[in-house]
Amino acid sequence: MSWRDNDLALEALAVQGYWDEDTRTLEQNTLALSLRDVFLRNPVRSSAQDVLDKKTTLFQAGLTKQQVLDKVLPGFREKYELSDEERTLLKKHPKDHPELEERDKAISEVSALLWGTLGKTSRAGAVQALIVQRSLLLIEAKTTRDGAPVTVKAATDAQDLIIEFYVRPRGDQLVKVSGGVRDDCTMVGMTFEGISERMKRELGSHVTTAVGRLMQVAAPDFAALDASPATKPAKAIVSGHAKG
Repeated sequence: MSWRDNDLALEALAVQGYWDEDTRTLEQNTLALSLRDVFLRNPVRSSAQDVLDKKTTLFQAGLTKQQVLDKVLPGFREKYELSDEERTLLKKHPKDHPELEERDKAISEVSALLWGTLGKTSRAGAVQALIVQRSLLLIEAKTTRDGAPVTVKAATDAQDLIIEFYVRPRGDQLVKVSGGVRDDCTMVGMTFEGISERMKRELGSHVTTAVGRLMQVAAPDFAALDASPATKPAKAIVSGHAKG
């Protein structure tokens, strides 16, 4: 089940002009533009501040998933959010309260659409594609607010923040993936006698290709980047239940 199957979610999106009820199509371009504008209202600009001060500014100015939802669909969360009593009731007897489950899922599924699908910080993110056109980058960071851990996102052109919260996590991810490949292949080599040389040859070409791509970071092909999906209009998302 997703936001496409939730009537409350579709109604909220339709009211704001993001969902065409006749064609059952999400107006992704319109929604992505609205999300872009939300993040552009208070970007974290490059400055002469100390790095720690820049991080503090990011943590304060960044938007949480809940804040993004409230800004894009005003009043939606307040209307359908479960009370503590309702949440306890749903947890104890979920099958007896489908209306509570629908309300709860409406919020979580629309939040996932805005935050995790359109608002992803990778190059494939529809909102990121629009933000980079303004010479800014959408980044995310973990912090605490009111004693609770939260993740925030903000648009910035501060290179210190971009390195720490965008580039470094991708480097960590690369190390993690390479370590996993190493461990898996070590297991194979220890289990099957005589396979090591073949395995080295097989992986060698892949490693060469991967290293070649990574070296482009030092000398990026900007022409290729200019032809990226970031410059192409996003397609509308059509529901699987479209009318015939």
